[in-house]
Amino acid sequence: MEIHSTVGGGLAAHIRAHLSDLRDTEARVARVVLDKGAELVHLSVSDVAALAGTAPSSVVRACQRLGFRGYQELKIAAARQAPAPEPSRDRDPAARALADTVRAAREALDGVAVTVTPERLRTAAGLFDAAGRVLVVGAG
Repeated sequence: MEIHSTVGGGLAAHIRAHLSDLRDTEARVARVVLDKGAELVHLSVSDVAALAGTAPSSVVRACQRLGFRGYQELKIAAARQAPAPEPSRDRDPAARALADTVRAAREALDGVAVTVTPERLRTAAGLFDAAGRVLVVGAG
């Protein structure tokens, strides 16, 4: 079966090279990853498991057998290889700046959604809530 992929060449090539090393359920997970490509960043581990007809634990195992620590790390790799959107070509500098700023903010938020789980967010919120004082520092 030929697999058509929208995942960036490096990640897709890596997954294809290791397909024969995977068990049946893990190979189904790998095929879902290849088929979904950049869309993978919007899917939970349960979504991938359902698409592959397997359990979430099999998704995590497949990711580990492919050399990732887990599903989140695989999603980050897929997000990094997704094609960057075109910058605005508007001739008006203010309109171009606005469009480019909104695009950059959207990309940053998509990155947060890939790396922060609801559980981690709840934990962080609880720590902030319990803290007597919070120091926020930024750079750049």
